[in-house]
Amino acid sequence: MEHAEKEKTIDRFLQTLESWKDSYRWMICKYIGIKTTKGIEVLCGRIFLTPLLPMDSKKINDRFESQRIVAESFVKEFSWEKLLELLETLQQGEGINDPTVVPFSFKDIKGVQFSPYSSMQGNLGRNFDLVLFGVGKTGQLNDWGIEGVSQRSELDWEVKSADLPYDNFTELVQTYELQDLMSEPSIRVSIIADSPCGILPASHIGEQKIRIQCWISDRLDPSLVKVGYKLFKKVPDPSPSRGSLSGKMLEWENSENSGIMVGQKTFNQDDTQIAQFFLSYKEINLHQWRVTDPIKHPNPRLAVHKALDQDREKLNKLLFESRANRSDSFEDGVVLLLHLLGFSVFPSGKKHLTQDGPDIIAFPPISQGNPLEVGVIQCTTGSLVNDKLAKLAQNVADIKIHLEESWFQNADILPLIITSQSKNHVETELAEAGKRKIAVLCREDLEYMLNLIELSANPSQLFNMAKQMIPSGASQMDSGNIDPTLI
Repeated sequence: MEHAEKEKTIDRFLQTLESWKDSYRWMICKYIGIKTTKGIEVLCGRIFLTPLLPMDSKKINDRFESQRIVAESFVKEFSWEKLLELLETLQQGEGINDPTVVPFSFKDIKGVQFSPYSSMQGNLGRNFDLVLFGVGKTGQLNDWGIEGVSQRSELDWEVKSADLPYDNFTELVQTYELQDLMSEPSIRVSIIADSPCGILPASHIGEQKIRIQCWISDRLDPSLVKVGYKLFKKVPDPSPSRGSLSGKMLEWENSENSGIMVGQKTFNQDDTQIAQFFLSYKEINLHQWRVTDPIKHPNPRLAVHKALDQDREKLNKLLFESRANRSDSFEDGVVLLLHLLGFSVFPSGKKHLTQDGPDIIAFPPISQGNPLEVGVIQCTTGSLVNDKLAKLAQNVADIKIHLEESWFQNADILPLIITSQSKNHVETELAEAGKRKIAVLCREDLEYMLNLIELSANPSQLFNMAKQMIPSGASQMDSGNIDPTLI
């Protein structure tokens, strides 16, 4: 990556945060490194810039140490000036080894990526992610230079013998929530800036009233907040009510010793089943949320599911916390998600069924006058490009032949690969999927689809939108791009 391009990317990150930079009070730091004769060399790390600490912030401060491995998580007071100093030095190609700036030692920056539309699991707020890669050693074990270690299994045995033992090195990486960075072919350090405001879960519909409640850093001007809304009286609703509330229309009060202000507004609205909210600051959308009337629950499948998994905790774990070597758990999560979205689903990849077939076959409901629609799905927690794409293409060809022999010549068959990885992590592999006309859904798409299950979704519409995910341009399922009036 050219120096000018790196400089432009870093400047874009800083300019994006300029409007609310004063909101950040803390940075939560996590890293994993190896011990060397020169000190600790970081293998991967993450810095969260945040305006407030989580409720269980005492659990953040943690340190693991074994004979050759160090992992740490801790909180530091944030300084915008120190961040500018760090990034300016990086733009000049110089190294950083100053713990008063950041806790990591940076050097040899090969490239920079900035993602202004990412979201962390379970949160429809925007996070602004600057990833520095090519820092120091690569992510490959044979480049770590650990004396006497040639296989990952040797590190597995080492972490078992630590004072705070882990089953294996992978569990250690997952505990510090760095598995996405550790899986990359080059070392990566991510700087994530959280949203400075958000809509609170206390927002709700009930007794013919809608209550919106949101928070903002007490260092910002609440009058610059805007809450847009869409109100659905039925699902689907081709003409939802739309409007917005300015920050001046909300009632604000300081939340004691928390560093935030809470604003709220209650207004009358008859017969609303679903309310969708969009929170902006200085005309930049930063968070969205959806609430439903529990008495008029529009998705019967979800109503039944909640009897078994009230807060969708099990579904979240299957989709977003399945280990790399447990792709079957991720596959189970995708099957359940598609079921809740209204598809008829057949888990065809189970070993006791058809091991050589695709993982999942999904059918939207058949409607009179429309061709049969068939989703042929392969799931993965890792790379897209080994044998998965070729196998999926062959599965589709075989299915097409048998459908034609059964008088379904006009069947619309969509090959689709669903990955638990983010778009950034599979970006270099998308072209190969595009060549084979295979659609790709990534972690961000799953996060957004998960929030659609509150609606009685139209699976056929979702099927048609998935057809637009064949790599050639931006994802149509980025948060906010799917209009609930279409489902």
